[in-house]
Amino acid sequence: MLKYALIADIHGNHLALQAVLDEIGKRGVDGVYCLGDLVGYAPFPNEAI
Repeated sequence: MLKYALIADIHGNHLALQAVLDEIGKRGVDGVYCLGDLVGYAPFPNEAI
């Protein structure tokens, strides 16, 4: 069975994004889909992308 992770509403918060990606990596997920709002309010849009 394939396992997918859905992420959304990152809003440029690359520290939180990294924490989530680390956790996803621990769970043996086969793919990650971003549902949108990758940049926006936090001060690190380039790092989040």
